[in-house]
Amino acid sequence: MKKVIHIFFFSLLSFLSFSCANEEEEKGPTLTEVYPVRSPTQDPSPEYTFSTTKAGTINYGGSCSSETTNATEGKNTITFLTLSDGTYSDCTITVTDSDGKVSDVLAVTTFIIDRILLAVSSISPTENQTGVLRSNDISVTFSEEMDTTSITTNTSNTSCSGSFQLSSDNFSSCIQMSSSPSNSNGKKTFTITPSSTLSASTTYKARITTGVKDLAGNALSSQYETTNGFTTSVNFLMGGSIQGTELSVDNVTTLVTGLFRPRGLTTDGENIYTAEHNINLVRKIVISTGEVSILAGQANVNGSNDATGTDATFIWPSGITTDGKNLYVGEWRHTIRKIEISTGAVTTFAGTAGSWGSVDGTGTEATFKQPASITNDGQFLYVADVAAHLIRKINISTGLVSTYEASWNQGIQYPGGITTDGQNLYISCRNNHTILKMSISTGEVSILAGSAGSSGSTDGTGASARFNEPLGLVTDGINLYVAEFDNNIIRKIVISSGEVTTIAGKSEVGFGTTDGEGTSARFSQPAALVIDGTNLYVADRNSGRIRTITGSSPKVYSFSTTADNQSSVAITDNITVTFSETMDNNSITTNTDNSSCYGTLRVSSDNFSNCVQMASSPLTNDNKTFTLDPSDNLTSGKTYLTRVTTGVKDTAGYAMINQYDNSTGFTTASFRPQTKAELQTAVDQWVSDNTAALSTYGGINTWDVSLITDLSSLFQDKTSF
Repeated sequence: MKKVIHIFFFSLLSFLSFSCANEEEEKGPTLTEVYPVRSPTQDPSPEYTFSTTKAGTINYGGSCSSETTNATEGKNTITFLTLSDGTYSDCTITVTDSDGKVSDVLAVTTFIIDRILLAVSSISPTENQTGVLRSNDISVTFSEEMDTTSITTNTSNTSCSGSFQLSSDNFSSCIQMSSSPSNSNGKKTFTITPSSTLSASTTYKARITTGVKDLAGNALSSQYETTNGFTTSVNFLMGGSIQGTELSVDNVTTLVTGLFRPRGLTTDGENIYTAEHNINLVRKIVISTGEVSILAGQANVNGSNDATGTDATFIWPSGITTDGKNLYVGEWRHTIRKIEISTGAVTTFAGTAGSWGSVDGTGTEATFKQPASITNDGQFLYVADVAAHLIRKINISTGLVSTYEASWNQGIQYPGGITTDGQNLYISCRNNHTILKMSISTGEVSILAGSAGSSGSTDGTGASARFNEPLGLVTDGINLYVAEFDNNIIRKIVISSGEVTTIAGKSEVGFGTTDGEGTSARFSQPAALVIDGTNLYVADRNSGRIRTITGSSPKVYSFSTTADNQSSVAITDNITVTFSETMDNNSITTNTDNSSCYGTLRVSSDNFSNCVQMASSPLTNDNKTFTLDPSDNLTSGKTYLTRVTTGVKDTAGYAMINQYDNSTGFTTASFRPQTKAELQTAVDQWVSDNTAALSTYGGINTWDVSLITDLSSLFQDKTSF
């Protein structure tokens, strides 16, 4: 019996072995990809390596083929026939062995042929661009996706190293950059950031060397260099605002309406961004057009959802600032949010929604307590943590949060607004009615203006000035501007002296939305301020408006020797006019070739039917006071009016709003000869040319001859007079 069983199992094993061997013999070759085509490649006939378990005939499918038609067992390297530029994803290979067995289809990994000549598509700032902010980054865009390792710059010194360079001295030296170039736009655009602010009013050129390569290994055929480059202005981005030019503003207009209680403002120089506290929106306003759009958030929806655009949610966004690339928003629900301006992508940068405190740490490890206002100097964020009575500092590159030591006892009491000039922080303490100055480097705090606990609206210097709930702050680098929430006015503080003045609005009259100059304008709970380098913008919270305060229109301050009602003016006197602003000299003109009334400065004795001809264009030493020199003496005993037209402009381009005429004018002195000979000359001219004498000496009945004691022989042989 055992023998029978052994015979049965031996027979079964033999059968199975025979069946497996048969299957192996019937199976076709197995193909495996060994080395795919390098992609992208400049080679139009790239190599490809695969292996096969059996020799045989190669069959090609899709867009690829080769002169190699026989495969040997093991590795095989083939060269595809010439291909055009493009993406190849349909190439296949099979192998048929000597028994006619066909392998499975081997799909060749997708590859790209790229022989397009690499080129620089654009540079920003553009060629011949002027007025470029000194804080701007520099970007280059290429025609192809680039090998990022080939885009380098100098980050350790001012030598001209790297493949992306910037210079103001024709590349004898180059601008040191803060870090290696960053990339965007599918690795086509590369951006460099200078390690310090560029010089004012300086021309810079960009250079791209032949060391740059695209992914296919294509290099620039020749070095690229801007011809004329770009020129900087005096302005730069600092504190979420544009600084560098001292403002001279007092004319209030309305830029946009229809917002809902805007609480925070910031700008990149082209757009204004608003944080709207009660509706949970961050909006973008195009300064040039006033066009309003939602950048991020959902109206009237509370939340802390990190997402893009209107998929993101906020809880009471309050303060807002920008470094030119991103917005940073302080939320009353104890977080700092970050918004990428180009995409609207929102992330939580620091703190955790609903979790309050004053713990330092990195990112969401830190805690805040109603961060109401925020500013930055390009490297750090500075946060007014209102309910904690603290100033917090956040490293932008790492997210590390730290805290200044100063707090309640040093005057940091309910800090509602904060701004910086890069050296100091300026803080408004809303409930304490003071403006504080804090050194960024040391944390030392002092009162710049106002008196702790004393409210009011008095203009003055330092502690003699009074505020009533100062809130929004901004600086042009020379002066500080304050939005007073409860006084409904805008104040100006000269940083060097602490002198406080009111530039717009009037505290005694309450709410309003009236546009106008200076104290004729009205505000309704102004909460935030921002500067674009030319104008001051106000978030008028209660009215839902953004107000613009533009440059002061020039005004005539005075006429010197020819003021209204002045009499006995010498006929040889010049006429001078003094303006409130430094004027554009080209706009101050007068008539120098005849007695017609043209030019922006005019003098007339007949209500401007004719004007006094001047000897030259108006003269000035300071571009504020201008002198007119009549080509002949004025007429004795006549009244002259002076006119300044709206054609005059200050250096900011603002024209006078209304034409200025002095109402009663000035009157020249009567002819009063000093000697008998002088009187004789006048008499002789009167007899020979009555009209000329009248023009020169005035009516004979106005002559004052009291100084001449001997009138004998003056009128000898004069038969008419």
